[in-house]
Amino acid sequence: KAVNLPWVATVSDGTGFPVKVAGSSTTKPVSFTATVAFGTQSITCTYTSTAVNGHASNTGNKITFSGQKFTVKAGGNAFCPSSATFSATFGPVKDTSVTGSPKVFVN
Repeated sequence: KAVNLPWVATVSDGTGFPVKVAGSSTTKPVSFTATVAFGTQSITCTYTSTAVNGHASNTGNKITFSGQKFTVKAGGNAFCPSSATFSATFGPVKDTSVTGSPKVFVN
């Protein structure tokens, strides 16, 4: 589950169309909470990162993040691994503020 929303996203027209998603402040970093159930017991782990970096593509109008490292939040459960990685592809990215929700292109 994503926490500390909303996050701040920027996309550049630089080489590789870099995308950066950052927390809204230093006290609200990009964070995910994962809960694992073991029978009747459950463990919740929260992982944070100051930012995750990816790239946009006009092929499929997508944004891809690969191997982004998160660390367990201080004071977390002792059973939580100390770090985790995040990889995902989102798309097609659309501009829902425009009638017809056209796909987003970078240039």
